[in-house]
Amino acid sequence: MKNILILSAVKAEIEHICQRFNSTCKKYRKLPECCQEIWQFQHKSTCYTLANVGIGVVNAAANSAVLMSQKNFSEVWMVGCCGSYKENIKQGDVIVAQEEIHGDYGIKDSHGWQSPEKFSFSFLKIHDKKYWHRFLCKTQELFVPLPYKVYYGSMLTVSTVSGSRKVAKVLEKRFGALGENMEGSAVAQVATSYGKPFMEIRGVSNTAGDRNHKHWRMDIAFYNSQKAIIDFIGICSKVFVPIATY
Repeated sequence: MKNILILSAVKAEIEHICQRFNSTCKKYRKLPECCQEIWQFQHKSTCYTLANVGIGVVNAAANSAVLMSQKNFSEVWMVGCCGSYKENIKQGDVIVAQEEIHGDYGIKDSHGWQSPEKFSFSFLKIHDKKYWHRFLCKTQELFVPLPYKVYYGSMLTVSTVSGSRKVAKVLEKRFGALGENMEGSAVAQVATSYGKPFMEIRGVSNTAGDRNHKHWRMDIAFYNSQKAIIDFIGICSKVFVPIATY
């Protein structure tokens, strides 16, 4: 049976999927605290496992690595929210990542920023292929009719999020990304190190750089990204069951 791991930073980013199927949950205390709650369902010949990995690149990398080490997953997906660099990409729209980029890696001097490819080393090497800050994603076309727009492009992961539109514009120009988040590239690198295809779907909650939370719509970002996942895998009436292998 094919096994797919679906990850999010926090429970709100997968809870609509769980509620849709009246999910049951079981805790596995041998796992890190933030990902002790594991959900699972089957659809056709595929088993889907859902878990939270926590906020930020360290939590995401460490906890996703633990989860991937426990079971031979066929693919790894990430679902969640993001800020949009493009003003035409509105709240509630969905971005499907074609690549994930480590936004904090590189060289910065008085002349500006330089790519980490200037280093004498790479951050990951698999056979003869070297990886620095960019990781290609599995891009899935969403063919089902959706009540929002879907965009395909690069996604940037940062630990220090954009605090102004000026900062956001600098990052957009530097990396050519559509949006920013805080976990994606970390999970993408771990998945790549395990040889697993990585897919990421995120709903837009705000314009990157706008720190006025009154303008944010986390609710529709969470819901639409999960709806895209639900529609994509074509789930109808399958019921979640607690996983038994951790």
